[in-house]
Amino acid sequence: MTAWGIPCVEAKALLKQLVHRITPNRNRNIAGPEGFKCKSSADGLAKNRLYKVSCIRLEPAALFSWQAIGGRKG
Repeated sequence: MTAWGIPCVEAKALLKQLVHRITPNRNRNIAGPEGFKCKSSADGLAKNRLYKVSCIRLEPAALFSWQAIGGRKG
């Protein structure tokens, strides 16, 4: 997890709100926390797919992102 403009603890809490919205589709805008615009993406095959989410807020400036979490094994 990476955060800028907000504490990592706050970014982690915001990310927990987004986890259920991450889709297996590639490069999709998702509804983010209030004031944030978010995009999720998935790369790779279904059995080893990697997911990532990036969110940005312009006023007051802040962003957070999360990436490189592997899918199921086998």
